[in-house]
Amino acid sequence: MKLIANLKLLSLALAATLALPVPGWAGGVTDNEIVVGSIQDLSGPVAMLGEHFRQGMQMRFDEANAAGGVSGRKIRLIVEDSGWDTKKGVLAARKLLDKDDVFALINTLGSSIAVATIPLALEKSVPSLFPAAPVPVTYEPISPYKFSVDMPYELQVPIGVRYLVKTGNYKNIGVIYQDDDFGKDVIKGLTAITKELGKPICEQSSFRRGATDFSSQVSRVKSAGCDLIVIGGSTRETIGIMSEARKQDWKPGFLVTASAYSAQLHQLGGAGVDGLYATVSFPHPYADGATPQLTAWIKSYKDRFNADPSPFSTMGYLKADLFVRAIEKVGKNLTADSLSKVLDTFTYTGGDLFGVPNIQFRPDDHLGLRHVRIAQVRDGRWRMMTEALK
Repeated sequence: MKLIANLKLLSLALAATLALPVPGWAGGVTDNEIVVGSIQDLSGPVAMLGEHFRQGMQMRFDEANAAGGVSGRKIRLIVEDSGWDTKKGVLAARKLLDKDDVFALINTLGSSIAVATIPLALEKSVPSLFPAAPVPVTYEPISPYKFSVDMPYELQVPIGVRYLVKTGNYKNIGVIYQDDDFGKDVIKGLTAITKELGKPICEQSSFRRGATDFSSQVSRVKSAGCDLIVIGGSTRETIGIMSEARKQDWKPGFLVTASAYSAQLHQLGGAGVDGLYATVSFPHPYADGATPQLTAWIKSYKDRFNADPSPFSTMGYLKADLFVRAIEKVGKNLTADSLSKVLDTFTYTGGDLFGVPNIQFRPDDHLGLRHVRIAQVRDGRWRMMTEALK
């Protein structure tokens, strides 16, 4: 009986040991393959973003595989659908981490989904790389296993407002925002810049995710005398808010974050969104006026997916390229720790194809981009108004 009891204790101890995350763990890596996972919205309200992210990543990984892989290993991308739902996102993460045994999670889409799933990855010492989630938790507090390139909305908004107040002479700044973590981050940024400028927020009004009627919100900020409106929403909400403003014969300035930065906005919104400003990282990938290198890339993308690329396509491609270049530098001995060591002092200079300045990580700073540019919709097209601003 004593022997059986001792065996049971030994078994429990072994199980507990195996359950612990292993430093430098290289799950998802074999002699021939590197398995990476991504959580995207492929069926929900921002499925267009998710599909373009997926296509951009897959295109870059396929190019690497066609060239023989990285250190003899092919990259296999597994994409799970969150439907833009946090609970489904958590289930997707558990599948990727527990069943698929991925080496890393790349470009997870959605702030609330990233917030919920990054801890699951870190528990297993699985790197969380470059989430499409502009929130500080993607890179703070410093962890060897999390790196980001998406500048948080709370840092984007002050740069955009500061520039527009200076150049557009706006006096009264209001906000219409989505009533969730996304919108609250926009409010944080606006609160910081209005305090800096000595201008209190003129008026603020919120809406629930999925809202389609913005008449009351627009009426509220209009009645308060606001002349610059920050929008804490994505493409559909931005179109709805600006369309409602036009119905009310009101034409203030409008500023949105990169969340609404795509050709879909002006294609669907038409003249109603002309004049909109946005905080962005790089030019829109329009075919006309593109460099020969970008023209060739756009053609390759269209031939493969039968669709025009968007900024989300290029960002997906760029993040995949950043991963490829980092693991190339690591070499054959690929682990979470060896990748972290490389990324800690990594400077990415491959963004000139899309007009993205260098992405740089430091041991004390895992956010690779800390600047934005201002773009504006003019005559049915996004046009760059500035160089990089901090």
